[in-house]
Amino acid sequence: MNAYHPAPDIYAVDFGHTIIVLRLNHDQLHAMPEEAATVWRTLECAHGDTDALTPAQQAILAELRHLGILRAGPPTPWPPRALIAAPRTRGSSLGTTDSAAALERLAATPLGLRLSAWLTLAAVTIAVRVLPLTTLIAAVQMACRIGRRQANPAQATLILQAIRAASGAVPGRAACLETSIGAVALLALRGRAVDWHLGVATDPVRFHAWIEPSNDQPEPIANYTPLLTASRNLNPRQLPPCGPPY
Repeated sequence: MNAYHPAPDIYAVDFGHTIIVLRLNHDQLHAMPEEAATVWRTLECAHGDTDALTPAQQAILAELRHLGILRAGPPTPWPPRALIAAPRTRGSSLGTTDSAAALERLAATPLGLRLSAWLTLAAVTIAVRVLPLTTLIAAVQMACRIGRRQANPAQATLILQAIRAASGAVPGRAACLETSIGAVALLALRGRAVDWHLGVATDPVRFHAWIEPSNDQPEPIANYTPLLTASRNLNPRQLPPCGPPY
């Protein structure tokens, strides 16, 4: 009997009432209903074996196969389990939050840094519009590894402020995805590395991208749970232990 595992480009977060799945190579986002989430967890704990599935769950499995989320074949590690993000009341992300009621006052930055930030953000903005997400993620991972040393919070904040100040002069959209990638790229050019996160929240389902100077203790930002991370010390996926529902 075939065993079913996630496709290699799948990233997922389990929120209990749903599992959010990003199919990276196809730029697809899926929010699983509870029944499909149960099938996912059952297969995860059974290492892909379908013997424990009921006939109704077999039908759900067929739909997950049709969507390309699960596939039969060689074992692929299941995405690591993630804790449900709790709202944060302290500080803000090195990016944006979805709860700010006023614009943050930006500190003045040197002219040379502002010019570098504008050029970097302009290039990133074009790249976001013409490149698939999988290529962007690969570029971000490379930039995170170029830096010789991890940036400290002050260095990361200065660069991000310059990028955000430049966003007003860049034609078109320059939201959290563009500004966070721009900050990673500009820091890499200055020999510094940060961790980049792409997170997801539910009700409604939405994305947010942000940077952190260190991955020692990664934290959710606002209501977002990290779904995908690029880091100077990025570890490969590990098969999570089976246990009770999240």
